[in-house]
Amino acid sequence: MLKNKVFFCLCLMLVFFVPSSFAETSVTFDEVCKYISAKPVTYGNFKQVKSLMLRGKSTSLNSEGKFIICNKGIVWDTKKPISSVMVVSETKMVQTLASGKTSVMEASSNAVYSGISATLSSLFKGDATKLKENFDVSFSVEKESWKMFLIPKDENLALAIKSVSLEGKAIEPFDLEKVLLTESSDQTILYVFSDQKYTGALTDEQEKYFK
Repeated sequence: MLKNKVFFCLCLMLVFFVPSSFAETSVTFDEVCKYISAKPVTYGNFKQVKSLMLRGKSTSLNSEGKFIICNKGIVWDTKKPISSVMVVSETKMVQTLASGKTSVMEASSNAVYSGISATLSSLFKGDATKLKENFDVSFSVEKESWKMFLIPKDENLALAIKSVSLEGKAIEPFDLEKVLLTESSDQTILYVFSDQKYTGALTDEQEKYFK
């Protein structure tokens, strides 16, 4: 009988003293944008998995490196398998290879990369209004994650991008952890972010990417 009472008491403790990390959250789309935008500069590590169809077979290309997202644009500093740096601003993309060769492309000529840039920039600027203007937005919270699903309204962007799915932590600081971009061809690009850090301004070293 005593063992049963002890077991019953333990069960009650588990019910009424659930750790906050497992408690149900009611974070909203606007709150996620607000909290993320409170950090002007976000940087960390990324892994990219791009699905492709080659000669009728499904395959994937993997890469990894470091990223920076700020109001000036996005930096993809790829370390593996081949070193390169892609800087995407609102107006252009500049790619620098390990050899030092640089190529410049107007952002408007590459809907996929400009779409990623516009989406992430709007999110990290906390521009919920702009996201809703450019995309049909659905938002949900499941357990400890928030999920955002975006379908582009712009016909030109929709020719290249079918949808963008974003996922992050539903507890502060609401880190963005994954971005899955589905192209109109149904090929996908998955970004997984880790070790995110937030600062109020770019360092001198980070500023060099945008000069």
